[in-house]
Amino acid sequence: MFENSHHFEINDGQFTNFQGSQNNYYSDHPGPNPDIPQPPSAYSKGMTQCPTSVPTFTGRKEALETLKKFFLEEETISSHPGGFEDEDESNSQQGSMKIFLLYGLGGAGKTQLALEFKKRFKKKFTRIFYIYANTVEYIQGSYWDIATAMESKVVQNWQIGLHLLEATEENWLLIINNADDPGLSLDTYIPSCDHGNIIITSRNPALQSLADDSLELQDMTSDEGTQLLIKHAFDRRKQVIELEEKEKAAEIAKELYYFPLALTAQSEKRVAGEKYYSVKR
Repeated sequence: MFENSHHFEINDGQFTNFQGSQNNYYSDHPGPNPDIPQPPSAYSKGMTQCPTSVPTFTGRKEALETLKKFFLEEETISSHPGGFEDEDESNSQQGSMKIFLLYGLGGAGKTQLALEFKKRFKKKFTRIFYIYANTVEYIQGSYWDIATAMESKVVQNWQIGLHLLEATEENWLLIINNADDPGLSLDTYIPSCDHGNIIITSRNPALQSLADDSLELQDMTSDEGTQLLIKHAFDRRKQVIELEEKEKAAEIAKELYYFPLALTAQSEKRVAGEKYYSVKR
């Protein structure tokens, strides 16, 4: 097979042929082809497919209404004192990207609110993508995935995804989630165009400078908090919740300040019987 070879080793698919002072290596595990562009390190196929909100999503009616008005209801076109519309102003308002920032403490429910909005109004948008904004690598990987979803040709770089959104004049929606790092230049990864819709979720209120409008997501109302805890604490098959159990749930929700993460963290603990959760004071 190999002429003049007198000593060789085969180890995990690698063949080493020793010929004098020269060692020749052969492998059936070729490395990356330098002629084929490689995706960002955080890329995984389908990573921008948008998930859905949890089945136990509760409340946030006012916040959902705010998002609905911002993205879906027609804007009021201002008029001159004489009563006629400014044609340029009308065109500029009708053709513009819409960016909304949901910000607040971690665990306030920003991501679930954005996903619930998508769930309820997904038919209003032509395409929906979910971008992981935890790190630059995840953002770039997400845009690579967008490029593969929108482009049939071989993707050359992650910027292709950004450019395709800029060139696709449709009513698409991006959910840019968990853009918390204040050192991240998020504006670099926002498409530059006059169409499309973006929801950003973040702990960083400074991102309001990128958005047309924003909402700080705070604690739930007392009713919302109690209902959320009940949904998590009781078996879904239970049809009737006793009054005493509702009162206990309301007490727990109050002492947890109606904060979503704290309430759902008790999802495996009952508010009835021996597993009743006792709040530490």
